[in-house]
Amino acid sequence: LSLPAGLLPPWSAGLAPTDADLSFRVSGFDLAAPATLLIGAFDLEKPNLIDPAMGEFLLSALLPKGTVEVTLLPGRVASGLYELQFQGSMTAGEMVPPTGSAWIALRGMEQVLAALSAAPAEVKDEAVLALLLIKGLANAEADDNFVWRIDSPVSGQVLINGFDVTELFGGR
Repeated sequence: LSLPAGLLPPWSAGLAPTDADLSFRVSGFDLAAPATLLIGAFDLEKPNLIDPAMGEFLLSALLPKGTVEVTLLPGRVASGLYELQFQGSMTAGEMVPPTGSAWIALRGMEQVLAALSAAPAEVKDEAVLALLLIKGLANAEADDNFVWRIDSPVSGQVLINGFDVTELFGGR
């Protein structure tokens, strides 16, 4: 990746990604079925072109199994200072609680924190505090590598490396 000169403030140049790979997959849904229902129900002679009661049928047609699965395929974002790798998946539906898991690894946390020291105070103070909180939830590994295993086994609960962060972020 390359950004035009002058787009970012000079202090942030090393933080801008130079390489990225982001792919995802969505499965368990059917776009054709609700489209067919909508086309079949469309009536120009009625004040409501489509009967408002169709909503529940449209959702059932869209999610024939009741859920959709979103998968974030293994990917990465990197610059000369850091490399962030990630992958995960989530299953959600109208009648079932969302569940899922993710894995995130960051190499270069200390370099990112050092680069932020040159930022203006209003940026630096918030960004450094947030990164230190995130760092505190990580499993530290060798060579400035940090790993987060995120699990949401039941509705509303979020575990990061086994620690329940639900209440920290106003959940439940």
